[in-house]
Amino acid sequence: EGVADLVLRLLRGAIDPAAPDPTELDRLVEQLSHPSVAVRELALWNLINFADPAAARVPGLTADVGMGSGPAHARLVTGWRARVEEVKRRPPPKK
Repeated sequence: EGVADLVLRLLRGAIDPAAPDPTELDRLVEQLSHPSVAVRELALWNLINFADPAAARVPGLTADVGMGSGPAHARLVTGWRARVEEVKRRPPPKK
């Protein structure tokens, strides 16, 4: 998948907010370290907007992903790995 295709997929929303696919959640976390800053930004946008909107109020989970490396970035990725595991364990929404 090329960067342009990936950006388009992320712009459209990479996951179903009602029932996020665990594999896609993990992929979004991995994309926080993608070489493209656009992909990193969109991966974070998907995580916050679709996977876990409450994370926007959690310190450290909304850090700048412009720099794709370093201690602050490593903390961001580690924090999202843990947060995604919590999202995976949530019960499905009632219909």
